Amino acid sequence: MTATAHPGHNPTGKNGRSAEVLSARQQRFVVAYLEDPVGSTAARVAGYRRPKDAGSRLLRRAAVCEAIAKGQARVLARSSLTAEKVLETLHLIATTDMRDFYTEDGALKQPKDWTRAQGLGVSSLDVVKRNLTSGDGKVDTVFKVKLCDRVRALESLAKHFGLLVDRVDHSGAIVFQHEQLDVPVTVEAVRVPETP
Repeated sequence: MTATAHPGHNPTGKNGRSAEVLSARQQRFVVAYLEDPVGSTAARVAGYRRPKDAGSRLLRRAAVCEAIAKGQARVLARSSLTAEKVLETLHLIATTDMRDFYTEDGALKQPKDWTRAQGLGVSSLDVVKRNLTSGDGKVDTVFKVKLCDRVRALESLAKHFGLLVDRVDHSGAIVFQHEQLDVPVTVEAVRVPETP
């Protein structure tokens, strides 16, 4: 996530750069924001008395936005995480097929024999040892393989590629009743075109 100023607000100074130096408390805000990107939470951690107002105000300051952006760039560089790698991983999770985990004779493959795609598609692997048939004295090993949430991965990909768009429909009638009038006044809602 990147910190951005509100629309219509230019947080930069002359030449597109901020010349402001951050105070110690503002620096604490930036560090806290990098850990949990919620303005009010970061402001509370940094020691502001009115965290909701302070968080909103700080996220409109050029120097703070610049420091957050630099911090996020450092985190991404250290992790070597790119948008391409995220999309690739989501794709592998979404296309993991349980049938690929078994050999031709129906036995579960050993995890060391799984492909990278299979490994990424597994959320957990539990090994349970217990006696499945009472009285036979044998300890059986049961492997429980749980795959990652395929629907959620597909939903994330669909949103990324613009296939799913969250929309809220505000339609219907609104009825106002005035205390001195016996007749209610009905107002029809008019659809306003969306702005991009």
